[in-house]
Amino acid sequence: MKNLLLLTVFTVSSITFSQKNKLEGSWSSYDNTSYITTIYINDKTGLIEKVYSYSSYENDDKIETIVSQGLNTLTTKHYFDKYKWSINSKFTSINDTLMKRTITGSSNTVLLYIKINK
Repeated sequence: MKNLLLLTVFTVSSITFSQKNKLEGSWSSYDNTSYITTIYINDKTGLIEKVYSYSSYENDDKIETIVSQGLNTLTTKHYFDKYKWSINSKFTSINDTLMKRTITGSSNTVLLYIKINK
């Protein structure tokens, strides 16, 4: 019984880790935004550790605050001083190379991202 419980816990944690890994990497949106978003995973915990967005065009960068993480989702919030905008983002993995970002708050939009590297 103990071995069965350990096997179940190991299987669930492996599935969770592999799902979160789909979000790891650098992403570029299909629309005209100039930001590249990079999602970092902690190798030891398998949890998302940092979400960083950078625009060379606007010479601006943001570290987003992680609100929650799920099997294939991530919720963040951040504030754009330049525009006085406060937004919430929900990232959802579609597959290994596509991700959807739903933005609410000062701006409401849905962006489709493609993975540009891991």
